Amino acid sequence: MPVFAQQPQPAKPPAFDAASIKPSKTAEGSDNDTSTGYFRGSGTLKAFIRMAYGVPDGQIEGGPKWLDADRYDIEARAEGPADTPELMEMLQTLLADRFKLAYHRESRSAAGYALVLDKDGIKVPEEPSGSHSTSGGSGRLDAHNTSMAALTTRLARLLGKPVADETGTSGFYTFKLTWTPERLGAPSVAESGDNGAASIFTALKEQLGVKLEPRKVPFDVLVIEGAEKPPE
Repeated sequence: MPVFAQQPQPAKPPAFDAASIKPSKTAEGSDNDTSTGYFRGSGTLKAFIRMAYGVPDGQIEGGPKWLDADRYDIEARAEGPADTPELMEMLQTLLADRFKLAYHRESRSAAGYALVLDKDGIKVPEEPSGSHSTSGGSGRLDAHNTSMAALTTRLARLLGKPVADETGTSGFYTFKLTWTPERLGAPSVAESGDNGAASIFTALKEQLGVKLEPRKVPFDVLVIEGAEKPPE
């Protein structure tokens, strides 16, 4: 009799060991906090998609109307140690399991910005990967153990245009970035203003040692095919 080799089973996607999802009592905004093996977040499903896949709102399309309206609190723990990138993969699995999130990707290109190193390089020291958190407000961003790729996601949301990480770095950094909210503008405008009114473009160069260059950049769009509200 012929002997058939047993086909290897596909690897299971990374998943949290335990997770809680509850309707949120907060009215607006979103925040998240990660430490080794732990995730906590508050926001809409669209905000969690943004966190999990590292894309700004402008690169998320489709889905039900409540995607950007209903708010949830999520708290989850991994079975063992897990860093921030691994936790985000687990969050992707959680969204698929609990929210029945289905999507596909589409590649596009548009006028935007490339984040590149300034002539003297990054001005903040690199740190080992570990607990990650970000918070911000009008003209302020506090980042702990954040990658340049994660920074581009924030910048894309702020500028309303796609931003590509072309710094060539893979490290993690802790920094406080401040700028004048009203002075977004363009790089040429940003560098010609008063010293007391730094735009985001000037702040990036002077405080972090990176800069934004206008160019046509490729980006992925997540097209949401379907999602369901999790059970109470």
